[in-house]
Amino acid sequence: NAFSNLRINLQLETEYDKINSKLNNLHEGIQSENDNHGYKVFTTVTPSYNFNRNRFSFSLNLPIQYINISYDDDILKSTFKFSKPYLNPEANIRYAFSPAFSLSARSGFRHSTGDILSFIMHPIQKSHNKVFYGESGILSHNQSKSASLRYDYRHAMNGLFSSLSVMYNRSKKNILRGSNVSDDGLVTSMGTGTKNYANMFSSNFYVAKNMHNIKTTFALNAGYTYSQNQGIRQDKPISYSSNLASLYPSINFRSIKWLSLRAQGSISILSQKINDVSNSSSSITNWGVNIDFSVLPMDNIEIYYLLDYRNNPTSLNMREQGYFMDAGFRY
Repeated sequence: NAFSNLRINLQLETEYDKINSKLNNLHEGIQSENDNHGYKVFTTVTPSYNFNRNRFSFSLNLPIQYINISYDDDILKSTFKFSKPYLNPEANIRYAFSPAFSLSARSGFRHSTGDILSFIMHPIQKSHNKVFYGESGILSHNQSKSASLRYDYRHAMNGLFSSLSVMYNRSKKNILRGSNVSDDGLVTSMGTGTKNYANMFSSNFYVAKNMHNIKTTFALNAGYTYSQNQGIRQDKPISYSSNLASLYPSINFRSIKWLSLRAQGSISILSQKINDVSNSSSSITNWGVNIDFSVLPMDNIEIYYLLDYRNNPTSLNMREQGYFMDAGFRY
């Protein structure tokens, strides 16, 4: 009817992959060869319902995806087949309290599987001292649940714009990844068929004020992300977490007709913690500034200058400064 509708969408997608590799490392005594090929077919039927009336809107998608996989290993003379349906529901809701202010929420559940790379079991040489392994022939599978909440405020007459979004995601995987470092510096990655979980929380805030009388916009963008994961280090399972906070203030100045100035600062703080016997932790702070300066003395002529400055930490509690400058004339 005029406010709601129901539809069904059908989608068919297929991909074909072929991988050939050969390794003969006399120094490490490693020899391997891969000859894999096959296809992956997605058949998706998506019933959807939408309702939109006045200030309120709601949508619900219920995609039913059927995955069919067939991979052949010509060297091992083996075939892998996998067929399974998955339901990936998603719901969205939005309410506009006024023409300038609205609140929205989203929730979803999703499945995904790996591809032919999951079945490359032999080592692949990446450099003279790094050998990486696959996931021991296990088809990777990821199951994630997510929910988000957001508000938007846009008032063009007052020149005020603001938004805030928060999101939480929890995923379950069937492969636990990690790495080992030997005494001679040989790095190998590994993957075991172990269930593991990851959590992530993120938020982003934006506010901007346009001063119409002086044709200048002040803005601030801030973000925060927390993540928690599991892995393997030296054959032992560990859990690790990280926090990332960032801040980006900016100004866009166009008060003078023949002058344009845009400047943005940035600062980010990253902290990481590994929950093992040592409970080691680290923290990194980066900051910088970006300036874009233009002079327009007459029509069709521009003289510009760009500056990008970065200040990043290095080892031994020292810091490194980097400059990129660009100037020119445009007609």
